[in-house]
Amino acid sequence: MKDNQIIRVGWFMKKYQKFDIRVGKFDKESKEFISKNGQRCITFFDLYRNRYTTAVNYFLSEVK
Repeated sequence: MKDNQIIRVGWFMKKYQKFDIRVGKFDKESKEFISKNGQRCITFFDLYRNRYTTAVNYFLSEVK
């Protein structure tokens, strides 16, 4: 992904027990990684919450 790219991320949030989709920015502090228990994760700047958020087992699409 390009730096400062606007993305749409969807995932099931365990904390709230619901599925949600957020728009965010993938910047130099963001990263995609595999957790210790083998789950796909992404940390991105959440434009709705105005902070960094980590999504587990997510799907991702670019916003044009």
